[in-house]
Amino acid sequence: AAVLVIAGAVVGVNWPGPAGWGAQRSVQAIAEAPDAESVTVASADGGEVTIVWSEELGRSAVRASDLPEVGSASTYELWYIDEGGARPAGTFDPDAGEAFVVLEGDFTPGVVVGMTVEPAGGSEAPTTDPIVVVET
Repeated sequence: AAVLVIAGAVVGVNWPGPAGWGAQRSVQAIAEAPDAESVTVASADGGEVTIVWSEELGRSAVRASDLPEVGSASTYELWYIDEGGARPAGTFDPDAGEAFVVLEGDFTPGVVVGMTVEPAGGSEAPTTDPIVVVET
């Protein structure tokens, strides 16, 4: 039994908390789709962001690392941007600079994925310049 506890503790160090497991698995499922594509970029605030998408699944996701904390009055917000403008695609707050997020809404090829820092709770339209812009 002691071995199992030790093994469990080691695994716990390498994975995000229980809430992060589902998000990480969902991002991984999109990344493993047969038609998955991805782009990794540096964010304007010093982080690294990978956008992964699957036309077949109609889904996209973000894996972010080294993102700075934005404080309790702000949050990161994701956007789908096309000729009709920017549509909110979810908000998130990184845990120790890391985040796994599946974007809300359906992914369509050719859409631009953007990321901004917005007031806590998010916005209906971007209120700041994007720190990440990726064409899909």
